[in-house]
Amino acid sequence: MRILGMDIHRSFAQVAFLVDGQVTKEARVDLAHDRFLKFAKTLEPTDEVAIEATRNSSAVERILRPFVKRVAVANPRLVRAIAYARVKTDKIDAVIRQREAEYVERAERAYERMVEAWKERPSAPAG
Repeated sequence: MRILGMDIHRSFAQVAFLVDGQVTKEARVDLAHDRFLKFAKTLEPTDEVAIEATRNSSAVERILRPFVKRVAVANPRLVRAIAYARVKTDKIDAVIRQREAEYVERAERAYERMVEAWKERPSAPAG
């Protein structure tokens, strides 16, 4: 199973493909409908996709959903809070699970790995 972490921008998405916790491929994908649909059709039915909730996330989710196992849309504030939290409690985790989708925990881990892998790249662009 692959996990795709997508950092969605206005006109493109930066995609990291993770297999067993390792980034195996990266791609920059145009969000123009026809081009993005072409990309979506290359995905595998067992793929899981994690994206942050942004202005374009609902359109991205609608296009991806028929081609992958699941799409997890994570609240960006909660993802950042969890990524940088020094103390985690069961109560906080329970609240997060209630408010977010069933798969947000998986989305958070995938997103964190994508961000860390992106930071470790020698030629990572700013912003």
